[in-house]
Amino acid sequence: MSTPPVQPPAGLRERKKARTRFAIQEQALRLIREQGYEATTVEQIAEAAEISPSTFFRYFPSKDAVVLTDDYDPLIVEAFRAQPAELGPVQALRRAYRETLLDLPEAETAAARERTLLVMAEPELRGAFFEDLMGSLALLSDVVAERVGRPPEDVYGAPVQLRRSDVGERRGQARSSSQRRKSSVK
Repeated sequence: MSTPPVQPPAGLRERKKARTRFAIQEQALRLIREQGYEATTVEQIAEAAEISPSTFFRYFPSKDAVVLTDDYDPLIVEAFRAQPAELGPVQALRRAYRETLLDLPEAETAAARERTLLVMAEPELRGAFFEDLMGSLALLSDVVAERVGRPPEDVYGAPVQLRRSDVGERRGQARSSSQRRKSSVK
């Protein structure tokens, strides 16, 4: 079961959007648990969440995103930036992760565990997860670089200058090759 965002948005409109996003994720996980990932459609998720499919796509770009999306990256970055300057980047990152993730409510921890198990069980989700992870690493490399006063490519590595736009492009390529493999098996 999914849970509302860790830090609820301030304004009425933002809170309504957060509730809708939560309802979509909650219904998606329920349906996937009952029917399996492959058998669950965006249309079924939208109907269960009492929204239209076009509204689904305003909140999530794809079916895999409804499983993979969480609010942790911005919270970790915020906690990282708040760490004392005398801490090295690794110590600051460890503390940021601890502060962000160890104090999550039990329901949210259970939802994250459920999503993780689902990701590991579904090859399509596993691939998308690792692509998203690369995007998170690129984001973290930016804030580590900021902390140590270096260009991001020095932190992430000059030969591998991965940014979110690269991840999106690779994600599309990976989906295409995954779909080709599926059609050749059928």
